Amino acid sequence: MIIQDAKSDMQVQHYVSKDPRKGYFGPISKILINILEPPRKKNLSYIVNTIYSQDENRMTTFSEYIKPEYTKLIERDLKEVEKDGYKIYDDHKDTFVGFTANEGKSWFFLVKASEIMAREGHVTLMGIPERFPFKEENYWYNQGPKLNELLPWGKDKDAIIFPTHPLSKVNVVQTAILKVSTHPSGPYLGIQEENIFHFRDFWDAIEKYSLSMSPEQISQVEELAGRLNIPAIVNTDSPTDKSLTSYTQFSSLDFSSPERLRASMRGCLRNNDYETHIQRLGTIESLWDKASHIGINLLQNRKYF
Repeated sequence: MIIQDAKSDMQVQHYVSKDPRKGYFGPISKILINILEPPRKKNLSYIVNTIYSQDENRMTTFSEYIKPEYTKLIERDLKEVEKDGYKIYDDHKDTFVGFTANEGKSWFFLVKASEIMAREGHVTLMGIPERFPFKEENYWYNQGPKLNELLPWGKDKDAIIFPTHPLSKVNVVQTAILKVSTHPSGPYLGIQEENIFHFRDFWDAIEKYSLSMSPEQISQVEELAGRLNIPAIVNTDSPTDKSLTSYTQFSSLDFSSPERLRASMRGCLRNNDYETHIQRLGTIESLWDKASHIGINLLQNRKYF
């Protein structure tokens, strides 16, 4: 199954847990969490109804962190989406699922991805059913996997691999927040230039824009991508309702199988058969997006944000 002009966002956090971890502040946490993450949004129907378009083909990832949320979501909610009137393509549901409500004139595909918090910074692996075999109980601050372990594993699985919000650093205040939330990424949220260069043969692309990146950072990444001849893509790093506000549009993607999806995406990247579109949020909206993202994770005592 080949779709044309696929508007794509390859870093989306769909918050779907109906059994969040115990909050730091007891009942107060639950009240605030339900304000920031209303229960009506924590299901596959909300994701599909929010993102699907009658007018164009769309694709987003479902970016997992520590827990296998994609698999749980598909097993839990897939039948419910059928009741909303969607035809479902689930031949390869361990890696992606497709939805159409107009007999295939337009599709939305949800693709499994993992944002791995390596010690040197974040990396996204997408388009494969496997999960990196870390042990959650050992996945603490500054104790994520090393790039020289993670990247060969991902390459062996043929994953699409790109550094997430590269060149991000962590200041003193952010370091304190990360320690409170038991975030494993050490001093960097994004991989720094030295390691991007050192591991350059592993990257299928590099993320040049997301909502979490500063203008200076974006400019530096664009220059670095050009110098290393690595395709530069645009994502949002956002929850469901902000996904695809900025995006990468591939000329065509083949969803006949996970292998063909990865091959078609690499073909578009290699042959420059894609376009990127950026829509910046206003200052207040951007600050609220970041604050709510961090707040949700701290309230739930998650090991990531």
